[in-house]
Amino acid sequence: MDEVERRTGCRGKRVFVIGSGRTGTLAAELAAARGAAAIAICNRSPERALDLARRLGARVVPYESRYQEIAASDIVISATASPHTVVAADRLVLTRPTLLLDLASPCDVEPAVARHPLAELISISTIGELAAGDRAERETLTAKGRRIVDEAVDRTEAWLDAL
Repeated sequence: MDEVERRTGCRGKRVFVIGSGRTGTLAAELAAARGAAAIAICNRSPERALDLARRLGARVVPYESRYQEIAASDIVISATASPHTVVAADRLVLTRPTLLLDLASPCDVEPAVARHPLAELISISTIGELAAGDRAERETLTAKGRRIVDEAVDRTEAWLDAL
């Protein structure tokens, strides 16, 4: 969800969460806490979705209607335990820029979705790559900081030796 905040933020956005297990529940709760204008929840088992929706003041969407809800959403978070594709590229119709965050393993969203001109897909593997890039940047900055400190120490020791 931090990546969602960095890219678009949830405030004022329409968020659609597919899956109401632990990860989907957490994602929906975070979207609500971060000011989503509307939250819709979809689950193969409507009872679980209904419980979560009641707690958050969200709407339940039948699983069969997920593509229509995706088209009406700004942010889609998919977090199911399904072994099959939940969002197929050839069924996706987007009319607005849409961020799709796939938190499932195996992935729920077909990778070809990323080629849609209005879709931005972030999957578990993408998050891993972003974290690795952040780590590399931190390591570079740390090394640079150490060199600056070492140079300052050398200058200070030289100054003290000259006294």
